Amino acid sequence: MADVTFETLVSAITDATRKTLAEIFEGGERFYYFALITNSGSPTCPVISAWSWEAFEKTNNEYLKWEWADSPYYDCGEEYFKTVREIFNQLPDLGVANDEALWEIQFHFRVNAMVEALKRLDDEGLFAKNQPRKDIFVNVEMTDGYENIKRALQINEEAIVKEYLNGGFYADDGRR
Repeated sequence: MADVTFETLVSAITDATRKTLAEIFEGGERFYYFALITNSGSPTCPVISAWSWEAFEKTNNEYLKWEWADSPYYDCGEEYFKTVREIFNQLPDLGVANDEALWEIQFHFRVNAMVEALKRLDDEGLFAKNQPRKDIFVNVEMTDGYENIKRALQINEEAIVKEYLNGGFYADDGRR
């Protein structure tokens, strides 16, 4: 394994995500959801998922409002993540890691790099391009709901996290 620094990984994710944001925000749509999606068991190179109000209105399906996999922007900007994929390929394969301590360190190294990249882009004001920042939920998402919520509270204002929780995957409204 090559020595991959935290800053190297954060910078690569930030750059790829910035380029993707520039592309998807170019159309003037108002976004309410933006996430880096990765695997819970072994965080892999993230993919983008995003929803705009305009795209959601076309679906006319409340069930899809917060569904990252069904997003019309799922894996958009994939071409910008080539360097990120190359860096992830240099990291230990957590799917076969027998060392629990190494697994824990590498897991947090990867996820924290994704969170830091989103925080940097947020500090640059990029999530407020077509909508007020308070109106867009931004996160690093995996299948572990509790950790998703903890990360969301690090990145977002509480009100948008509550909206996500009340209307999204965690809603107790009989949709699931």
